[in-house]
Amino acid sequence: MKKLLLMLFIVGIISIIYAQNGFLGKIDYFVEITVGDAAIVSDSKSKDQGPPPWAPAHGYRAKYTYRYYPDAFVYYDTNRGLYFYLSNDKWEFSLSLPSFIKLNKDQSVVLEMDVDKPYIFHSEVVERYPPKNNRKTPKK
Repeated sequence: MKKLLLMLFIVGIISIIYAQNGFLGKIDYFVEITVGDAAIVSDSKSKDQGPPPWAPAHGYRAKYTYRYYPDAFVYYDTNRGLYFYLSNDKWEFSLSLPSFIKLNKDQSVVLEMDVDKPYIFHSEVVERYPPKNNRKTPKK
């Protein structure tokens, strides 16, 4: 009986954690609780659920609009007039692009984000919008 009550208590805690996850945004954690021979394992990460992380929530207007150029790995903030680009494996930003970066203005994607640093979600953006010129994808 005590094990059953303990198991119900643990399931209740995990339910509360999942409920908070919906209010606080995506929280990544891994929980494993062992009770005697039984183990409860919970992983908050789930694949292919909902829109990409840079997409605005329903009914919410994004604060930042970026034009992303997949072939050059460049983000242009249309409101602030800033370019974000990779230089020596480090993200830089400026009002103009350095001469070594050439943009194909015909190939761009408009992204709305809730963040002022678009490169935070760069790995997800590259996965969804890969470069067309077979350039090697940066790790950052």
